[in-house]
Formats: sequence, structure tokens, C-alpha cells
Amino acid sequence: MVHLQVFSFASKTEQLCYAFGVICSAASGTILPLMTLVFGNFVSIFTSFATGELDSHGFQSHVNHFSVYFVYFFVAKAILTYVSMVLFSIISTNLTSRLQTRYLRAVLRQPIAFHDTMLGSGEVHQALSMHADAIRSGLSDKFGMTVQHAFTVLAAFIVAITSVWKLSLAVLTVVPAAVIFLGITSTYDEKLTLKINDLKADATTLADEVFGSIRVVRSLDAADQLKSKYNDLLSTIKETGWKRAPIFGAQAAVYMFLLYAAYALAFWYGIRLYAFGEVDVPGKVITTLFSVMIGLNSFSQLATYLGFFMSTISSTKKLFQMIDLEQPYESSSEPNEAIRGKHYQQEIRFEDVSFRYPSRPSSKVLESFNLNIEVGSRTALVGTSGCGKSTCVGLLLRWYELDEGLITVDDQSISARDVRSWRSNIGLVQQEPQLFSNTVFENVVLGLEGTSYQALPNDEKMKMVLEACKLAQAHDFIMALSHKYNTYLGEKGAQLSGGQRQRIALARAIVKNPSILILDEATSALDTSSEVLVQKAIDAASENRTIIAISHRLSTIKNYDKIVVLSRGSVLEEGTHSALMQICDGAYRKLWNSQAWEKGVSPTQMTQDVDIADISASTAKNEAVSGRSNIAKTVEIGSPDKPATLLRAIAGVLRRAKRFWHLYFALGFSAAVGGALYPVQSVLYAKTVDAFQKHGHQLKSAGNFWGLMWFILALVVAFGYFGIGSVGVGLGESISQDFRSTYFRDLVNLPIAYFDTEEDSPMTVVHRLASQPDDINSLAGSNIGVLVTVFVSLIGTIIVGFITGWKFALVVLATALPAIFVASYVRERMEHTLQSDSGKVFAACTAFATECVQAIRTVCSLNMECYVERRFSSLLEEHGRTANRQVFRAMIWFSLSESIEFLCMGFAFWYGGKLLSQLEYTTEQFFIIFVAIVFGSQSMGQYFAHSSDISKGVAAVRAIEGIERMAAQLYHQPVLPLQTLEADSNKPLIEFQNVSFAYPTRPNHQVLTNFNLTIYPGQFVAFVGESGSGKSTLVGLLERFYTSTSGTVLISGVPIERLTRGDLVQLMSLVTQEPTLFKGTIEDNMLLGSSGDFSIRDLDSLAAKAQLTDLIASLPEGYRTQVGAKGVSLSGGQRQRVAIARALARNCPVLLLDEATSALDTETEKLIQQVMFGGRQDARQTVIAIAHRLSTIREADIIFVLHDGRVVEAGDHEQLIQQKGRYFHLVSLTVDAGERTFL
Repeated sequence: MVHLQVFSFASKTEQLCYAFGVICSAASGTILPLMTLVFGNFVSIFTSFATGELDSHGFQSHVNHFSVYFVYFFVAKAILTYVSMVLFSIISTNLTSRLQTRYLRAVLRQPIAFHDTMLGSGEVHQALSMHADAIRSGLSDKFGMTVQHAFTVLAAFIVAITSVWKLSLAVLTVVPAAVIFLGITSTYDEKLTLKINDLKADATTLADEVFGSIRVVRSLDAADQLKSKYNDLLSTIKETGWKRAPIFGAQAAVYMFLLYAAYALAFWYGIRLYAFGEVDVPGKVITTLFSVMIGLNSFSQLATYLGFFMSTISSTKKLFQMIDLEQPYESSSEPNEAIRGKHYQQEIRFEDVSFRYPSRPSSKVLESFNLNIEVGSRTALVGTSGCGKSTCVGLLLRWYELDEGLITVDDQSISARDVRSWRSNIGLVQQEPQLFSNTVFENVVLGLEGTSYQALPNDEKMKMVLEACKLAQAHDFIMALSHKYNTYLGEKGAQLSGGQRQRIALARAIVKNPSILILDEATSALDTSSEVLVQKAIDAASENRTIIAISHRLSTIKNYDKIVVLSRGSVLEEGTHSALMQICDGAYRKLWNSQAWEKGVSPTQMTQDVDIADISASTAKNEAVSGRSNIAKTVEIGSPDKPATLLRAIAGVLRRAKRFWHLYFALGFSAAVGGALYPVQSVLYAKTVDAFQKHGHQLKSAGNFWGLMWFILALVVAFGYFGIGSVGVGLGESISQDFRSTYFRDLVNLPIAYFDTEEDSPMTVVHRLASQPDDINSLAGSNIGVLVTVFVSLIGTIIVGFITGWKFALVVLATALPAIFVASYVRERMEHTLQSDSGKVFAACTAFATECVQAIRTVCSLNMECYVERRFSSLLEEHGRTANRQVFRAMIWFSLSESIEFLCMGFAFWYGGKLLSQLEYTTEQFFIIFVAIVFGSQSMGQYFAHSSDISKGVAAVRAIEGIERMAAQLYHQPVLPLQTLEADSNKPLIEFQNVSFAYPTRPNHQVLTNFNLTIYPGQFVAFVGESGSGKSTLVGLLERFYTSTSGTVLISGVPIERLTRGDLVQLMSLVTQEPTLFKGTIEDNMLLGSSGDFSIRDLDSLAAKAQLTDLIASLPEGYRTQVGAKGVSLSGGQRQRVAIARALARNCPVLLLDEATSALDTETEKLIQQVMFGGRQDARQTVIAIAHRLSTIREADIIFVLHDGRVVEAGDHEQLIQQKGRYFHLVSLTVDAGERTFL
């Protein structure tokens, strides 16, 4: 069975300890049925005393004797429960951690194609969080309680059968009916539950895309569109939840009916057996009846815990489905083995290679592709976007398997080589560098994974990291960071600029001294000065190794040994630069010529008096200042002014559920009916026991009447529990999804700074969004019914008890109620603290794992799989040790709460017996008060059985309302509508007036200082400068990602803070350097953020402007082609063109371009620039461009040169060249690098 597979991860010692825990739990479960024997003896002596067979002294002596047994039961129950629960908790934590690690291992070893087509990050997140939590809980306390209740049922029926076997067998006839009904309905319930879980996984995947690209979402004002898509999923979840509701309600109703119908049968038949003399003493009947009641009640509890157990099995299946998948990329090397790199001696050959992406099987990317790459040579792949360049890299790294053909090295197919060993010889720098949430050192040292250097001590590794960073021109800016190489970089390296991330990635690639270095647009994110330095570093790192470069900037590969021009998946031309330039009308020659600028300045004239060292030194200084920092939140979630209380949380739930008031009324009424059960039951029970004191016809008549009353109670109880179950489940799912929708809406509207902090990183936010609304489900639905039931039960039993006999009721209430409450309350607090601490740690673990799965290509290329497993496992183990220490203390209170009832019952019998011996009460009064107060007090156990879920729900409401308050504060400022803004060409459109800006957690590092700038409508404005000079910060302020520390940003004379968020994004459209697409079709992505209807002609026009026409025509499904998660099915250039089309579709007055065309080939870039920049000719569109590739902004009306957060030069290209200032120096560096674009 699948759940037993979990124990294959346990050691022999753990298996033995777990078995011992089962024995202790089973023994604990037998104690309550054994108590019925004592209870039966009490009834017998009570009856004997009432009939005069025992005098007062003898009666009190018997009461004292039997009361002591309850103390024994208390001690045994407490010890056995404590031992079993401690063992279960510790071992379940260990097993689940290993299972999570094995699951992640299986995920990481699946081929990239599997990740592209079948596995979303939301599914991984759900498996490692929700399913893992279900397994952990199902193997610990839930399993312990399952065993306890199972053996309580078994022991109870054994006691019953040995007492009065006829009565026992008669009552047991209801069990098959219950099992059959629950079995049939559970099948349908499981199907609906699985559907809900799958939909939640889809919602989590979407949320992951949204918050992982929150700046893009904000700049597009796409939150409403994405929220609509998100809400569609939530609506389906709600519909499915309401389909599940009547099934759950029917299960509860039928079961409770059968339970109390069994009581009716038991009392009726038991009295008849006593009346006909088949039972000699009433105590035996009571023992049997009580045993049956306990057995059936435990059976109902067992059904509940079996539901948890079935969820555990379902979750286990989910994880093992992945674990059991065939893993074709499993390495033969153990994680702790060091793989020594091998420098290959012969060429790399692509022989008749054909390939289609699994996500687009109808489109061939490579067809009969042939290429030879000599060992030690430098080979460049060039061509238009989508021609197959990056595909070659993916195939060489074995991210995908070939459809046809071979790739060989040293005349051996790379598919025959160990994949980890093969990848250890390759260093890769991608166009969109992927860093991880760790320090600079940890990010660079990842390049040593899977090599012989992996086992070196840290000080030796540090030397290698320093050398690599110096070679990659990263050392200077790293040393200027706050903690140097120990500086935390944030999620995806968010605290660094694009150029800084690129250089860290380059250092990571070369730190292991690979024999093959692949550069996929490796310098596209760098400013000119940094590019010159890094290009020299690459040249230096090229010694004695094979270089494969993909580049759109042809000047960077001019001196390569071989340049290969690709077109439509085939080699069009190959040769050296000079050879290819000799081909008239050749493809390469056209590409080269397309990058030429107008002549006007000679290289010699440019390069005079330029000191590269001076510029690079200032670059490092500025970069350190510009590293993105954590931003302090303006509102603390769950701040002390709104303490988390149950009533406040319920009020918050009910405020959102006004439209469901009639359903909550029905739920409350049903719960009140269920709550009346205990006080009514106490009266019926006492009357039934008192009937045994009658004789003959009166005894039979009493049996018939009270049996009928029990049957009527069964009908009423069934009605109440159907309402609690069906209405509660439906309401819980609906309200929780409403909270999830609101939570999503408020989170996506929070300041960008909120997501910059480590504790509120996008992955952590996604985890909360996935888990906290589910916690509210337990508060908003059936558990509200439980609270009402407990309240009505307590009030009802207290009233009945005091009416019947205030003295006995008062004493028992004063002892039983506080004892049970205190033990249960402290238990709940301990569990809440443990779960809260665990939740934080597991959220961090899940965020780390999900981040790695999102970057699966980087993980594979760096041989990081074993590292990810080790770190993930160590995080879980660290938590396990902390949690296990807390378990020892928490389980003391757990065991007390489970056993304290025995002390209460013992005291009640002793004191009640004393009052009976003094003739202050009758037997009937005693049993009414005893059952009402003692058993009624135990109804609090129903609350505390769900208390941990309720506590999590309270905390979740508090957190979500904290976010809601934070979001609400954003809309309290006065705003002006967009129509008041008039684009007058003689009046400034955008003004920066004495703007200063520093990230709040680094107030001593000014990114902008007294910054002043004016931009007029219709202008083409460019910002240039070294990395860290403040260029992207300006975009962030214009998009209102951040707010200036001082000074004012004006839009047509209006302070930017006074514009609504919606109006602002309608004014500006942003295209970033790293294009972000979302799961969906090309059409969905092109129109994201746009309003209005677009015809196919409109789409064709957009595609033509963004140079997408050929791509769309080549795809069988055209615009409806799925791009995959984050657009993975498209190349970098294709993604960028879709992003440009998306910006053009919005047709905003201001177009912000942050290195928007860096991923494009030159010819496509020029065509797109003509479209984007052409809009300014009629003064209708203002273009603001940030560029490292200076050729792209030569035609700008005005170029602002930034340095140290200030404008140091301004003018058009010709004016700035004549000034021979900093811009002149930047241009000189470009010419020095071999770029022809300025000639």
C-alpha cells in the first residue's frame, strides 16, 4: 500500500519506535472501554442502594473503592498518550522531511521537457507545502488518534459482547450500514477533493507568475486582468466545493442518525433483556450500553480521523507519483562524489540534428542541422531571433533529447556520457542570468558543484571565487557592498542591477575553469564601460578552452575563429569575419552593415585621452550604491492595535459573508440543534437508567417509551448535522476563496518595496496566498457550527444541571470545567506556537525549493541538483531538531487534555455518591447532573479538537486584514483624474525637481541627489551612464514603484503621488530588458494590460510592428500558440518581441524602454526602433530610453548622461561628442571594443 511506502524512508530504530508508539496508542485506546466496567459497577451499587440492598456505609465504601480506579485510568492514559504522541511527532517530522527531499530530487531529475509541459511551480509548491503538511500531520497526532479510536472501538465491543452478547450483536447491525454508506460517498468526495486541489495548484502557479513579475504586472496595470483569470479558477473551486457540500452533510447526518438509532435500539432491547430475566443485574446492561455508546462514538471519531488518514494517503500518492516516475537524467554519480573535469581533445559535432520542442511538436526548430566546433576555438552563432541559436545550447547541455541525428564529442555521442560529468565541463552565461536567494559567495561557489573542486575547504573555494570575480570585473563592486562577499542578494539577485547580476553569473561560470564556455548574449545587460572590461575578461578566460558565443552585437564576435549564421534551423553561412564579409549579398554581411552608424567621428579621434581605469573605478563605486536594498514596510501586518482574537476573526469573516446571512442562519440553527444534544441526552440517559428500578409491565413500557425518545433524538440530530456538514463545507470553501481573491487583489497593489524584503519575498507571499485562505476555511465553515454547538451545549448542560441539583452541579462544574478547559487551552496554545514556528520554517524551505525549480535550466547546467537536495534537507533537519525539542513540552499538555476527564469523572462519582448516601439526591438526579456536566464539559473537546485549525484561521484573518489595511492606506491620498493632464509641447510633461532617493534601509547611500530633469511632450530622451548611476531608478520613480526621499516628480505639473495608479499606467508603457510573459497564448500576452477589442487585423498590425509576423505564420496555432510558463516555449528574442507588441498595443503617450531591444538581432532591432521612435514625429508620443548599446539612442533629441545620481551632461549626440566629456568616453570605449556603430 502506498502509505506504507513512507516507512521505507525510516531507519530500523525509527520503525521499532513507531511500532512501540502504536502499541502505546492502542493501549491508551482501551482505557475508556475498561472504564465502562467500573461505570457498570457504579450503576449496580447505585441501584442496590436505591432498592435498599446496600446501607449508607456499605454504599459509600463501594463508591470510594471504585473511584480510585479513575485515578489509575488517568495516570495510564496520560503516560501512554504522551509516549505515543512524542514518538509519532518526532518520527513523522523526520519521515516527511525525507519524503519531501526525495520528491524534490525526483523533480530536479526530470527532463526540461517535463518541466515545460507537465509540471508547474505551483504544483511543486503545493506538494512541498500542503501535501507535506497533510502527511506530517497524518503520521503524527492524527495517526495516533486513529489508532486510539480504532482500539477504543475494538475494546468497547469486546467489553460489550462479554457483558451481554445478544445486546451487543443487535447494536452492531448499524455498523455495516454506516461503513457501506461512508464507503460509497467517500469515493465521490475524494474525486471532488482532488479536483479542488488541482485547481488550487493552478491558482498557485498563476500567483507565482504574477508576484515573481510584480513590476511588470504593475507597469501594465494588468492586475485586474490577471485577477479575473485568478478568480475564474477560484469560482470553479467554489462550485466544486458546493458540489461536495451535500455529500459531506449526508455523511454526517446518516452517521449521526445511525449512532443514535443504535442508542435507541440498545436501550430498548437492553431493558427487554433485563425485564425477561436474561440479564441478572442492571449493571451489565449499563456496561454494555455504555460500551456500545463509547464504541459507536469512537467509531464516529474514527471516521473523522480516517478522513484525515485518507487525505494523508492521497497526499502520499501525489508525492510518490513523482518519486516513482522514470528519471532518465538520474546521474550515476553519488551526490558526494567529486567529478573531475575532462578537457576533450576532438571537435564537437552536430550531425543531421533535427529537433522540435515538446511543447510545440508541430514546429521544427532545427532541421538537418550540421556544425563542427573545433576544440580550443572560438565559435559564434548569429542570426535573427528564433533561428535556433539558443536551441543548440539547450541540446548541447542535454536539456532536451534530439528527435533525429547526433551530437558527438571525441566521436562519442554526448547522450552516452554521464550527464553530470558532461555538464561539469561546461560553463554557461545566459542572457537572463538567474541568481539565488543567498550571498554573493554562495552564488559564485555554486559553479564548483559537480567538479573536483566541490570538496575543497571554504578558504580554498574563497580564493577561487575571488579570482573568478576579479576576472569577471565583479570584485570591485562586490567589495563596495555592505557585507562584501557575504552580502545577501535577495530573490533572483533582486538587490543587484542587471549588469551586476550578469557579472556574478559570468564569475560563476568560469570559477570551475570549464573546458567549454557558452556565452548566450552574456554582455547584453552591461553598460558600455562594463562591457569593455567584461569582454576583455572573457577574452582572457578564453585561453585553452572552447568558446561558443551567441550574439546579436556582431562587434563582440568579430575576431572569433568561426562565425556561423543560422536561419530557420539550418546553417546558412560559416567562416571568419573577413571571409563572410567577402560574400556579396551574404546574410552575415547584411547583418554587419545593418549595425553601421553614420560616419562622422573617427576611432582615433574618439579614443584620445580616455582612461578606462578611471571610468571602471567610478563604475564600481556607483554600482555598490545602486544595489537594490530591502525596503521597510510602512505597516506591520497584524500590528498590536488589532490583536488576534477569535471573536474579532469571526466578525471579520461575517463581514465578508453578508450575502450568505441566510446560510449562516441555517448553519447557526443546525448547530444549535446539535448543541442541544448533550443536555437532552443527559435527561434521556438518566431516565433510561432510572427505568431499571421499575419492574414488570412498567419496566417494559418505560423501555418502549425511552427507546422511542432516543429514536426521535436520532432524527433531530441527523437534521442538525446535515445542516452543519453541508452548509458548513460550502460556506467554508466560498468564504475562503473570497478571502483568497481579496488577498490577491490587495497583495498585487502593495508597494513594490514590500516585496523587496527577505521575509516578504514573492515566493513567501505566494506561500501565504496558497495556505492562509485554506486556514480560514476551517474557521469560516463547519467550525463556526462547532463553536455554536459547544456554546449551546455548555449553556444547556449547566442550566439542566443547576435546575436538577445546584449543589452537585456547582461543585462538579467548578472542578471539571476549569480542569478540562485549562488543559485543553494550554495544549492548543502550545500546538499553535509549534505550528506557527513550523509554518515559518517550512515556508522558507518551500520558497527555496520552488525558486530552484523555477530556475531548473540554471540548476541543471550548474549540476546543482545535489546541492539543492543537501541544502533543502539541511533546512528541514534544522527545523526538525527545533520542533522535536518543542514536542516534548507540548505533548505534556496534549496527554493531560486527553486524560483529565478521568479525574473529573472519578471526583464526580465520589462526591455524587457521598450526596446520595446522605439522601440529598436520587439516582436519577445524579445521572442527569453527571452526564450533563461531566460529558457536557467534554464538549469543549470538540472545540479544542479543532482548536489548532481555528487558531490558524484566526491568525490568517489577522494577516489578511493587515494586508487589507496596508493596501487601503494607498488610496487615501487625494488624486487628480488623467483628463486634467494636457500635453502641451511648450510645457514640461515630466519634471524631476530636486529629487533625492535612497533605499530606506540604506539611507546613507543616495542613489539620486538633488536630481533635476525636464522632458517635453514628443521628445525622444535617452539616459546613459555606468551601471549604478541611477538610470533604472528613474524608471522606478516614474512608474511609482518607489517614492522619492525628497523633492517632487511632476507629470504635466501635477505631483505624481496625486495621480491614481490606473491613470498613471495609462500614461506610460514600459518594456524591460528581461521580457516577462505569462502562461497562456501569444495573443493573451500581446493584449495583456490593454483595453478594448482587438480584431485579427489589429493583431496582425501589432505583429508586423514588433516583427512577429514570420513567427506567427510559422506556428500552426498562430496567435493561440501556448507560450508555456514564463514564455519558456519562445526564445529570448521572441519573448522580447511579444513584450514590445504588448507595449505598442497599449498606445500610451509615454514609452519607457529599459534596454528593450537588447535581446534582438540588429536588423529586427532597427525595424522595431523605427516603429517605436517614429511615433514621436507628430509629438504624440514621448520616448524615454535607457541604453547600454549607445547606437540605439544616437538619434535621440536629448541624451542625459548620469553619474553619481546626477545629470553631468545633456545634449544630442553631436553636441556631446564635441564636449569630449563622459559621453565621449563611453562612446570611445565602444569603439575601442571594435564596435563600428559610431563610424
